Amino acid sequence: MILGHSAPIVEQSPGKFVAEVGQLSGQPAFVDVHAADDVESLLIPPQKSRALMIEEPQG
Repeated sequence: MILGHSAPIVEQSPGKFVAEVGQLSGQPAFVDVHAADDVESLLIPPQKSRALMIEEPQG
């Protein structure tokens, strides 16, 4: 939301990952995500994301 207005930045398709670098450092998110339809999601706490990246660096 910019000065009370929201604007789409990107549209994600099913199976895509939504996150940002700020999460990994424990900082607040810079953007909000809004779903246009029903979604099934998985919330991964920042400490778990960091641990996974260290454990599986090759992805």
